[in-house]
Amino acid sequence: LRTTDEMMEELGIRYDDQFEAGSVSGWIMEVLKRIPNKGDGFAFADYHFEVTEVRHRRVLRIKAHPIGERAVKNEN
Repeated sequence: LRTTDEMMEELGIRYDDQFEAGSVSGWIMEVLKRIPNKGDGFAFADYHFEVTEVRHRRVLRIKAHPIGERAVKNEN
């Protein structure tokens, strides 16, 4: 995965460095407050994030699905 800043920019999320982690894997651990497992999910800034692959306590892949107003905008 890429850095948290790159992911947030690509998704159009303004997040103002409110988290300390620089990697997406570290950010997910910070949000969940634990080591993530495959299938874990959470909502953040009009997206639902799902952990799809974990190896050796590290998140390797995630999916981000728009929810709320962002999902409506993507449908139009």
